Amino acid sequence: MALVCVVVLHLFMYLDVVHAGTQYWRLGHFAVMLFFVHTCLVLMYSLERQYAGGGWRRLFNHFMVRRIFRLYPLSILIVLVVFFLRIPAADFRAHTFIATDVGLTGLLANLALVQNLTYTHGVLAQLWSLPLEIQMYVLLPALFLFARRWKSLRPLLLLWIGAVAFASIQPLISDRLSIAQFVPNFLPGVIAYQAARGGRPTWPALWWPVMLCAMAAVYMVTLTYEHGWILCLIIGLTINRFREIRWHWLRRTAHLLAKYSYGVYLTHMLAVWLAFVVCGALSPALRWTVFAVILVALPLILYHAVEAPMTRFGAGLAERWYPTLHAPPDALPELDETTPLTRAQLHALRLPASAAEQHGPGDRERRERDGHRPRHPLWAQAEMAGQQPGQGDFPEPEAE
Repeated sequence: MALVCVVVLHLFMYLDVVHAGTQYWRLGHFAVMLFFVHTCLVLMYSLERQYAGGGWRRLFNHFMVRRIFRLYPLSILIVLVVFFLRIPAADFRAHTFIATDVGLTGLLANLALVQNLTYTHGVLAQLWSLPLEIQMYVLLPALFLFARRWKSLRPLLLLWIGAVAFASIQPLISDRLSIAQFVPNFLPGVIAYQAARGGRPTWPALWWPVMLCAMAAVYMVTLTYEHGWILCLIIGLTINRFREIRWHWLRRTAHLLAKYSYGVYLTHMLAVWLAFVVCGALSPALRWTVFAVILVALPLILYHAVEAPMTRFGAGLAERWYPTLHAPPDALPELDETTPLTRAQLHALRLPASAAEQHGPGDRERRERDGHRPRHPLWAQAEMAGQQPGQGDFPEPEAE
């Protein structure tokens, strides 16, 4: 849903249907915040799968190697193409694309995804969110271990309150700390992970999209940006209360969208530029056809040529350098931020005994006392994709 909202919003902004700062523009911003909550929740389950006991260093290194090979290869390719072909994709207005000359230093900042730290303009308009994701990944392993220490939600709620307080004063400190503005959007994903430890979903599944639409409407009509933090917290506290949607066609569609979502996110404005600027002399029907073909074909090609191979390579490298002592990386499909999992899928299935649990009864009891759930959220996702465990990494919904 978040991806569809962003693509439609950007397209309508270019066509001068939606203007920046309006209610519909805020809808796109709310969709990004929803993605941040979902990202954090799914990656917490990915960290649970990778965790084999012990300290945070091995977990952090393993996790970051996988994330680096998941995000950087495609973003580096897109940045280099846009930079050297001088594609005017740094910003856009109604019927206009805007170029920017970032220089060699700016190019390096875009390649490293640190534009917010170096005050560098992105060569691609939608590249602004990737530095925030990378910086949040650095914090996630520590947040995962913090959540495992407590069975209560209170410590995480206090942490969220502290994050809101710091985000409120961050503009007075430094713009380089802009990640603080989004920590209250990411943390509800950790809260949702913690809240899932108790109880089973009992609320009707069809009320979940109703709730999301209601929250989107609230965010659209309120003028205060910070209201989004509260809405994200409500989502984090309630997301696991809804039953799973059982419509197979809808689940398959969500899986397909999520699988190619990263490529669509990075290339959709290139599709708009190629269709409506480069091919501007064509008839409207042909321009829309070109747009639809590029929007679908380009992410598909990039996924199979770049994303999936580099994701598998990174997973193997992480397991070789920082083994988790679990099953090998091709034994089960992997989770990451675009995996379209529902609450029931995250809890309904058993997790194979981890290495720490196999050491002895004392280790197992200690891990269960610390809040470890011997459940694995990946099996249902594999079955949805028609894939049996052991057939290889599950291709995204981001296969880390």
